[in-house]
Amino acid sequence: MRYAVACLIVLPYAVAIHGLRIIPAERPASHVFRTVFLVAAMTLYFLSIARIPLATAVSTYFVGPIIAAVLSVAVIKERMTSQKALSLALGFLAGC
Repeated sequence: MRYAVACLIVLPYAVAIHGLRIIPAERPASHVFRTVFLVAAMTLYFLSIARIPLATAVSTYFVGPIIAAVLSVAVIKERMTSQKALSLALGFLAGC
């Protein structure tokens, strides 16, 4: 529900600022895939908390950004800076 409400708030604002070109012109397929993956991740998270212990589901949720950062370094050769590593560590610790 929070994403539906956020969409109702943000979408008119985005249209007012950018017009009907809400999806950036460069690599539109990437933006669509990112949205699809976000919706899939949210759906799987809510399904998981209904089927497995809550602590397991939540810990998996907090490890996700670390896995994404490691994959970004391995797959798309993104640089891991000290700022990124620190933000990952702080984000993980804040969730504990």
